[in-house]
Amino acid sequence: MSRSGALSTIETILKANSDPDFDIVLRHEPLSIASGDRVACFFFSGESEKSMTLGNVMVTQDFMVRCYFRVQSSIQGRNATELELWNACRSVQTGLRADSQLSGNCSDMTIGDAEIGWTDIGGNTFRTLSLPLGLVELEAEAIAP
Repeated sequence: MSRSGALSTIETILKANSDPDFDIVLRHEPLSIASGDRVACFFFSGESEKSMTLGNVMVTQDFMVRCYFRVQSSIQGRNATELELWNACRSVQTGLRADSQLSGNCSDMTIGDAEIGWTDIGGNTFRTLSLPLGLVELEAEAIAP
């Protein structure tokens, strides 16, 4: 597994997403969002599962994929944002699942249940889509005989 390759592949998938088209894709959780109405990010959040065979430790490495949609002032804009959230929920998962081994950089992936919420960043209100992503690495650590 190439960790940098996995990150590059996730970034490429999010940048290629077209429904919606994200203005910015980040490899970290944003401290601020100065520009862009549609921002996607992903970040490492730990490990959730380890199991052993006779020769290897298998690990699930956890990431969060989060999409931010700036809340619009008009009713029509807010209505459109709700549709974009739903579209993003489907299209981001479809893009990730289409390359579930991230170009050979993990053994498989799991995608958890989507959560929709609200957040305030730098005085701006955003609707958020959060998708837990688990990257399965079947041969993360070798066990000495």
